[in-house]
Amino acid sequence: MMTNRRSALPRLLILLLTLVFAPLLAGCPGAAPDGGKVRVATTTGMIADIVRNVGGDRVDVTALMGPGTDPHYYKATAGD
Repeated sequence: MMTNRRSALPRLLILLLTLVFAPLLAGCPGAAPDGGKVRVATTTGMIADIVRNVGGDRVDVTALMGPGTDPHYYKATAGD
């Protein structure tokens, strides 16, 4: 009996996301050591938005690439 690929796709996606993000989250402390906000640096603005939405007022987010920057052509500088 063949399984339906459409019904297996969401489960596979959840599994892959869990395998990718679980190790990252396991290393995150519950709060900043000094009791302040957790400082997070992201590459793109889209990732920064996700972190802000998830972390709320507990995080201080800095995005390396500003709005409208194409990540495919971005060249990092020493200041980044």
